[in-house]
Formats: sequence, structure tokens, C-alpha cells
Amino acid sequence: MTCPKCQQDFDLTWTRYLRAPTGKMQCPLCAASLRIRHQWMYWTFLAGLFAIALTVALTLTALDNLALGLLALVPIFVVGLLLDRYMESRFGMLVLNQ
Repeated sequence: MTCPKCQQDFDLTWTRYLRAPTGKMQCPLCAASLRIRHQWMYWTFLAGLFAIALTVALTLTALDNLALGLLALVPIFVVGLLLDRYMESRFGMLVLNQ
């Protein structure tokens, strides 16, 4: 990721990612207040992941297995978290937080 203020590159580490659930963070070099702006493909991915999770949960619940339906959401959540961090680090655009 590149800071728009000081133009320095830095990595989106797991610590930085988990401390910024809303996408607001500081540049580790110049301490500028930043936020991540997402492209259209991020929102498409998020909607698709939500649709898959909802379909799996409803299908398993319809088969009278609520516990399995809820349990199936755990790997979906983990994969979603991994993909979200990857997409934010690769495709997220940092802008100054106004």
C-alpha cells in the first residue's frame, strides 16, 4: 500500500488489518490519517460471499440441521477474512481521511 501523503510503501500486516475494521488507519511512517477506498470488485466479492453463506445456511437449515448450518458459516467466515485482507492489500486505494 502507498501512503498518498508521503508516497512511501508499506504492507498491510495482520495487526494493522485487524486494528482497522472500518478501513481507517494511520500511515506507519508519517502518521497521516488514512482510509481504504474500495473498487467495485470488492463490493461484488462481498455480495457474492454473503449470498453463498446465506444459501449454505438456509439449505442446511431447511434440511432440519440448524447446528450444521451454523457450523458451515465458520469456514466461510475464515475464507472471507483471508480473501478480504488479500483484496484490501492488493486492490484497496488509500486516501487521506478528511
